[in-house]
Amino acid sequence: MPDNPARSGASAAAASAGQVRVSGLAVATGASHDRRLGPAHAALGDAGLEVRDVVAVIHVRPPAGDTWSAERVRDELGLGGAPAVRALDVVDDGCGMPSSIAVGSSMLAQTHGAVLVVVAGAAAVLTGTPQPGHRRGDRNGSALRSSADSDGTHAAVERVLTAVGDDLPIVAVAPGGIRLAAGRRFVATSLSTHAAAPIEGLIDARAGGHSEVVLVTANGSGHAAAVVCRLRD
Repeated sequence: MPDNPARSGASAAAASAGQVRVSGLAVATGASHDRRLGPAHAALGDAGLEVRDVVAVIHVRPPAGDTWSAERVRDELGLGGAPAVRALDVVDDGCGMPSSIAVGSSMLAQTHGAVLVVVAGAAAVLTGTPQPGHRRGDRNGSALRSSADSDGTHAAVERVLTAVGDDLPIVAVAPGGIRLAAGRRFVATSLSTHAAAPIEGLIDARAGGHSEVVLVTANGSGHAAAVVCRLRD
């Protein structure tokens, strides 16, 4: 079993101490049957790192029907004999990726190395948080805001964007759609429900030259989460 139980993405992450540096991103090719290990290795290569640099593996999985786990990813990467490498499963309720990125950031506040976040078809590598004062503006002292709103998904997205700060370019994944507002810059949007969509959006934002973005995701039940990601220095 992983050293931590699986947790719901909407509640898994307490507020992180700082902004997240996302150093590596990768998605599986369309014809690939390797939906986890291939992207994991590619994301590490994108970050200029090796498997031995990984100090934790976070696996974002669907609520049911998935035989993969963080422990399995860790073991098949060849890290099963490294007990210091943590393994954590996060159940994706539509907010799993921002929550996992924030949890990874909290881990890196306590140790050096890389946290590998893996979903079906994509992976991201986190390498730490910039020094205090590096971020622009006031993010209310945290990297994540998670919200459930009885008024629906649009209201939840509005709430987390307002809390995190919507002056940055926004990468949004919300199957229920996004409410456009004056002054907001959406650099990547998706209505998809597939697990790799948030990482695909971050890749598009980085390719567009954006160094710092807000990643916001939501589900159809009025839950949303947002995290500030630094994509390049």
